[in-house]
Amino acid sequence: MNISLSKLNLGGRPKTSGVWEYFKFNTDQGNSECFVDVGTKPCGKNFSGRNPTNLKTHLSAFHK
Repeated sequence: MNISLSKLNLGGRPKTSGVWEYFKFNTDQGNSECFVDVGTKPCGKNFSGRNPTNLKTHLSAFHK
């Protein structure tokens, strides 16, 4: 499994959005996972792809 946690270039522009401090992208499965702590464990919500707008919406709706 290959997971990127930093602002790496994955075949396009570099990741410049701040949402990548709270998400990790799994290149094998092609999804992004939220790892904001919710109580004693990470959120774990998965999103297909790596669209930062969708990820930002999740952060503002569920992790204010």
